[in-house]
Amino acid sequence: MRPLLARVTIVLCLPLTASAVLGNDLAGHVKEYLDAKPKVRGSPEERSRKAREQVAPVLVSIGKLGTDDSLAFLQKEMDTAIPEIAACCPGAILASENPAALGLVLRGFSRRDLLVKNAILDALGKTSRDLASAEDEILAVVKAADFDARVRLPAVLAKLDTVPAARALLGLCQTTKSPKGEDRTEAVAGSVLEALGKMKSESVKAWMTDGAFDDAGSDPVRLVLVCRLAGNLKLEPARERLQKLVSHSAKRVAGASLEALQKIGAGGSAAEIAAAIEKRKGNDYAFRMQAMDSLAALGTPEALEMVLGYAKGSDPELRAIAIGSLRKFEGKTRAMEGLLAALSDPDEAIRANALWGLAGFRDKAMVGPLIHLLENDERLRVQALEMLVKLTGQNMDLVAADWKKWWEVAEPKFELPDPKAKGTTRVKAREFSYFGLEVSSKKIAFLVDASKSMDEQVPVKLVKGKDSGEAKGGGTSVGGSGGGNGGGRIRIKDGKAMKIEILKRELVNLIGKLPGDTQVNIVTFHREFTPWQSQLQPIAGAGRGRALEFVKGIETRNGTNVFDTLEFALADKRVDTIYLLSDGLPTAGRLLDLPSITREVQALNRRRGVAIHCIAFGEESKLLEAIAKENGGQYRFVDKVEE
Repeated sequence: MRPLLARVTIVLCLPLTASAVLGNDLAGHVKEYLDAKPKVRGSPEERSRKAREQVAPVLVSIGKLGTDDSLAFLQKEMDTAIPEIAACCPGAILASENPAALGLVLRGFSRRDLLVKNAILDALGKTSRDLASAEDEILAVVKAADFDARVRLPAVLAKLDTVPAARALLGLCQTTKSPKGEDRTEAVAGSVLEALGKMKSESVKAWMTDGAFDDAGSDPVRLVLVCRLAGNLKLEPARERLQKLVSHSAKRVAGASLEALQKIGAGGSAAEIAAAIEKRKGNDYAFRMQAMDSLAALGTPEALEMVLGYAKGSDPELRAIAIGSLRKFEGKTRAMEGLLAALSDPDEAIRANALWGLAGFRDKAMVGPLIHLLENDERLRVQALEMLVKLTGQNMDLVAADWKKWWEVAEPKFELPDPKAKGTTRVKAREFSYFGLEVSSKKIAFLVDASKSMDEQVPVKLVKGKDSGEAKGGGTSVGGSGGGNGGGRIRIKDGKAMKIEILKRELVNLIGKLPGDTQVNIVTFHREFTPWQSQLQPIAGAGRGRALEFVKGIETRNGTNVFDTLEFALADKRVDTIYLLSDGLPTAGRLLDLPSITREVQALNRRRGVAIHCIAFGEESKLLEAIAKENGGQYRFVDKVEE
């Protein structure tokens, strides 16, 4: 370690004939400071604000003088002034180019008020000066770090870029609760991960690939962080350590190692991942799905054969997982063949996953199996038709006999049409839709956002005489035909309408048209979710009227709980199609961050094969787009209303 530079010890005697003791510049600034200092009063919040606004600029001016006298003055104020003023001194001292400034800031750190400690660490994290001379003192602060210090130290330690500093950073990563009892473990871990990622020295990089795993020990929080670090930086030399952690007893550690191996890229990890799948067989569906996807992400012939083996196995859960993972081998003929074979699987969910996976392929060999599916699978026939039309350029609707006759003649000489060529590609199996999405299922759950933001008045564009459906510019128009209280025309004033009214109208109009043998459930969500029924109910008889009354009675409340609502809907074994509408980001529920929601919904649904269509109302949504893409659904962004 380089020794800390010699410290300055100067004692100033104030009040002054300031000009007699100090240089004229310093004297003028000190007078300005002494005039402003008494104005810092009131509540703690008011004192902090006034200190930042009225005192801090003057103290920075003193610091920039850079003399021993000016630094000594600032240190004295940091020692004796009220905490709100003292907290303005560290930044002022570090504004100096005097080499002694760094030592002065850290002197007596442990005895200082919490406000001043935080200010010192914040100033060190923001300064552009080299902190190497103070490494020992900074590492000593780490050893005694409380919650506030752990939050602020990563930015400071990152500047040192040494192995001891990197180890200290890893040590900060632990189960952390704020003074209010909030779990801040992930927040601190995120800051530590960011700080470690900024370190560039070769010695630190070498430590990251090996020694960091040893330093993490058996602590799951630290092991997860080290795995993430290796993945983010694509540290190929860490592969062997990551492979060993794939079978770790802690699921989050094993999962983090899998994610890291995916990011590092193709390599010899297939055997270890397959072993982990077998080890957790029967007791951890979500992990096995993640492992299978990681295996597929390797993209190697060996990995493909392993996934195909699981796709043909006797375990229906592993078959469903593997079929979903085959999608990642886009363009590989062997993967397509596995998906085509799965279209005849007796398990409905596996057939659905296989059909979704085939959307990424384009091959003549797909035509015959798709015609067979159209003829024999009531649930998937519309999706099969859509795929056939896109693939062949032909459109014989849902008449399987016509498709079969055509294919018997066309197959020998058939060549795939140019996908860019114009032609009839629109499939319309029924005469009704929901926010531009055609409704073909008879087992539907409608999940509708009833958060307070749905009360907002949004601009509408009046488009007369056009069918509702997909509109130019990527958005979707929703039409105004239909009747009934709560349906029909919406109230438009000054070119705006309430989102909740538009939603109610769309649902009322649709439910009024659905065939009597359709089964539905309607689930509204805000901070919590409220289902119309505990499971799907037929709308025949009195069901339709009750469903309509429920829709008309929807009231908005605070919060947006997306994940818990989806989890509830997927728990109904009869549901095969979900329409999810929301106008904002999740703010409530068991999961809030977007990657976790997407991943967990995919895990819940891989075994179910439910098509999840998503509608973003008024604002594009990456979350809804990802959910639809990963779950065989369509995504619509609604930004127009027809009247």
